[in-house]
Amino acid sequence: MNSLSGKSVLALCRVFSSPLSLPPAILGAVRVCHSGVNSKGTVFTKKRGYDITRNPDLNKGMAFTMEERLQLGIHGLLPPCFLSQDVQVLRVMKSYETRSNPLDKYILLMTLQDRNEKLFYRVLTSDIEEFMPIVYTPTVGLACQQYGLAFRRPRGLFITIHDKGHIATMLNSWPEEDIKAIVVTDGERILGLGDLGSYGMGIPVGKLALYTACGGVPPQQCLPVLLDVGTDNQIVDHAYKQGIASWYPEPKDKEAFVLSQVYSSDYDSFTLDPYSWPKDAMKVQNVLAVVGHDAGVMKNNNKAVGSSSSSSTSGLEQQQQQHVGTGAAAAQKVRE
Repeated sequence: MNSLSGKSVLALCRVFSSPLSLPPAILGAVRVCHSGVNSKGTVFTKKRGYDITRNPDLNKGMAFTMEERLQLGIHGLLPPCFLSQDVQVLRVMKSYETRSNPLDKYILLMTLQDRNEKLFYRVLTSDIEEFMPIVYTPTVGLACQQYGLAFRRPRGLFITIHDKGHIATMLNSWPEEDIKAIVVTDGERILGLGDLGSYGMGIPVGKLALYTACGGVPPQQCLPVLLDVGTDNQIVDHAYKQGIASWYPEPKDKEAFVLSQVYSSDYDSFTLDPYSWPKDAMKVQNVLAVVGHDAGVMKNNNKAVGSSSSSSTSGLEQQQQQHVGTGAAAAQKVRE
């Protein structure tokens, strides 16, 4: 095993400084869980197999015991090794310290959050002073600017201007029902960077991560929301030029859009809510949209090359005809 740096050892000491964070061997064997637990601390779930290992709320990685692997149907889906959460923390710290770029550190932590939520918050709380500037300001500003390039997994609820009057339908898509904390942004003023549109989702995601790490709010009770009502700031100039990003100016009725979500005493309809976005907004971006400009340039270049080749061919044929004519005249003179 590779030697650990002083910072990693210090972080582990901080983890063990709290009696509640001692290993199960010391406090008594209990199963770490997130929700739906009984008084003994055992989680109940109907999920099996990949539904366990690919669910960040349930996944424990290599910390699953043999008994858990057999009961959950994941035996064979994980390497044949068993690690405690403390060893997992040290491995994450080791990987974290190899990255010097703050954005790379941010991507590492967000990937961990998407894969193993418990381990993410264990790492985060082990040294909150170290990780807070990475998960939130100032690094989150850079992450928002690069949101499209660093995108790993969708988080939060995206509400666009096309969904006006249909917010209830969208809320029904959210998998959790017991929500305690909601952070909403319209992406307009992201840390002094201006209007970033839907790229601003990194702000509510990062802020709610701190609510969990510092305030103890369960992550399942947090809901990040982005009101994507347009942007007049072409933050990714290349994407807009190549036609792989939608652009529309901020609507004048933005206030009316927000006020339309206020509680109304009118009776609700219990029928399905069929609605659709404009066709342009639902247009699927394909490879041609990305390379269309380059393809047009290549086509023009090919035409130019073809024209040049035709000219060269015509000139060569004329030279050959002249050469043949001169040779025939010389042969006739010899015969005479």
